[in-house]
Amino acid sequence: MIVNYIEEIKAANGYRQDYLDSVRKLISKKLEACAEDRQNRAPFILNQPEAARKELIDLMGWPLTEEIRKPLSVERQLLKEENGVRLYRMKFEIFEDFYFYGTFFEYVDQKLPFVMVQHGYGGTSEQCSGLFEMGTSIYNNMVQRVAAKKVHAFAPQLLMWFPNRYDIDHERIVLDAKLKQIGGSITALEIYCLRCCLSYFEGLDCVDADKMAMVGLSYGGYFTLHTMALETRLKAGICCCYFNDRTKFIFPDWTWKNAANTFLDSEVALLSYPRRLWIALGSKDDTIHAETGAEEYRRLKQELTLAGVDDKWLSFTVFEGEHEFCPDDTLIDELMSALQQ
Repeated sequence: MIVNYIEEIKAANGYRQDYLDSVRKLISKKLEACAEDRQNRAPFILNQPEAARKELIDLMGWPLTEEIRKPLSVERQLLKEENGVRLYRMKFEIFEDFYFYGTFFEYVDQKLPFVMVQHGYGGTSEQCSGLFEMGTSIYNNMVQRVAAKKVHAFAPQLLMWFPNRYDIDHERIVLDAKLKQIGGSITALEIYCLRCCLSYFEGLDCVDADKMAMVGLSYGGYFTLHTMALETRLKAGICCCYFNDRTKFIFPDWTWKNAANTFLDSEVALLSYPRRLWIALGSKDDTIHAETGAEEYRRLKQELTLAGVDDKWLSFTVFEGEHEFCPDDTLIDELMSALQQ
């Protein structure tokens, strides 16, 4: 045994740094190789979308691997009726003893298009719907702006409110890890809930089921992009302050084994084709940078060129703003026009 040797705790830091640098360089080299493989998949994704959707579902896991169906039960709580609009808080039993909820703005006795409006991290259905005295903050009154276009608007609640504000700690990342242990993910679970809710709303007499869309901010943009990819009943979508180079902006619940070879943001976006998709980023966003988002969009356009597909279904906008929902109604109006076509 060596008993007469002691060294300063940072003496081997050079070796530690070498190891860390080696891991980073190894990953960087692999990512470069993956990027070429991924880009070459564009013709497959565009020409065989159902096969590609199955691959994406297999990445995300259960319960998206199960059949999408209507909720087992639905409860409505009327919060307010004003100016011909009813505001409900709605509770959906997706599985037995499993409940999901959101707020719903319904025009009374009118058959209209339907838009799902998704909040981002830290937000709630009620906040983005403008139900708090604090206002809507970065959401820029998105739900009521959408509803004002004479559509029924549903704002689902996902597992991402600020725990300190609402005194409920959701442990999203821990629950995501546990779901991955059983073959699923928090993304798969929540997209499944959104799709089941869509099945409910699609069946209402007041909803024009041929005119359904989705918009979302930040994490809500993530859910818009991925739900649009899987759910062809959605005819149009606005993905705001999310689309980017996913090798640079990474969160555990946005990450899948082998995704760099198969589906990052551009490849997921391809699955919206030929339905209309608007991608929007804020010029001053210090969370999801517009510059790297523009680089990823150029890559998406290259994939379309490679596959011989036009880009008329796709739109990219950098608006004057921060990490927030589009401050003016330009894209909302374009989405509404697309729903009428």
